[in-house]
Amino acid sequence: MSRSSGSPVDVRGLAVEVAERMGVLGRLRAAATTATGMAFVDDAGRRVGGVNTRAMQRAGGSREVEVTRTDLAAILYEAGRDSVEYLFGDTMTALRQDGTGVEVTFDKAAPRRFDLVIGADGLHSMTRRLAFGPESAFVRHMGLYVATMPLDGPAERQSELVIHNSPGRMVAIHPVRGRALAAFIFRAPAVDGLHHRRRRLIPARGS
Repeated sequence: MSRSSGSPVDVRGLAVEVAERMGVLGRLRAAATTATGMAFVDDAGRRVGGVNTRAMQRAGGSREVEVTRTDLAAILYEAGRDSVEYLFGDTMTALRQDGTGVEVTFDKAAPRRFDLVIGADGLHSMTRRLAFGPESAFVRHMGLYVATMPLDGPAERQSELVIHNSPGRMVAIHPVRGRALAAFIFRAPAVDGLHHRRRRLIPARGS
């Protein structure tokens, strides 16, 4: 188990009810990001529009809350550490299912048997690969790439997600609890052999 990314995620829908029943909804709200709206700017940084997302949530009766992955993981860990066994710094390498359970092989820990294995390990799921096969057999490129990275220092606007859009490209600065997070979204054809954990520089258009 490992999740140190500071990217924000939304706890919404049934997840809000689950968090409430776990007794952690109050802690999630205390750790919520500070963004209450979105500001759209032109290429000179001038504001050209905006959305008050907090007002929209109130009008719609939404109870969702946005927190960083780091805070979400820490809060869930604290809530379950007295009754749940955690294995840090390890990963599954094989699953073998039979009529009575699942034999799990780990990279470091000794093999163990479980009644049920639930995969909740994100977009590029190791559990899914082990259970169903390589990701390449199921992924279909939708023409879009997304990358995020933390920036040094706080965001200029502590209550707004700032977005600059142009055809096929978007950049955003999110005020994630005192430290700015940049998000880059752009349209591009599939890059052969690109791995989601490999850093690779893509030449700018026209270079």
